[in-house]
Amino acid sequence: MFYSRQLVIADLSDCMRALPPSLRPRAVLLTAWPGFEIPDEALYPLLEALIRREAEWFVCVGTQSARLHDLIDRHIVLNVKDLRLVEDRTIATTWHDCEPLEKAVDFFLFTVGMQDWDDRSHLAILNLDAPQDAQIGALLRARC
Repeated sequence: MFYSRQLVIADLSDCMRALPPSLRPRAVLLTAWPGFEIPDEALYPLLEALIRREAEWFVCVGTQSARLHDLIDRHIVLNVKDLRLVEDRTIATTWHDCEPLEKAVDFFLFTVGMQDWDDRSHLAILNLDAPQDAQIGALLRARC
């Protein structure tokens, strides 16, 4: 817990099955590293499920995060808006491809969504096989 919020760290391989049905993440951290990117065919259903759960921020971290950010934006504009999932909401995406992991983690934890003090959680979806994601997981745990 940090402030009144919950931080959930999930493994990409089974995140949608493992998440509690009541989880409503305000912010989601996703990573993209060479050789450890989320396949497009897995990304789109994941995005739609998270948006249905009212996610509003997607923070993309990693050297390939600009591409991931673009895929998310394009999918939201071309597909999710047609599903009327975001009628009265703004969904924001950021990418952090060359800043230190500590800064990206701090942005995710302490900047996104902080203007809205409610009990919504932050969700970090990590590929635990990627060494950088293991480091991000350690940073997240240390800061909470």
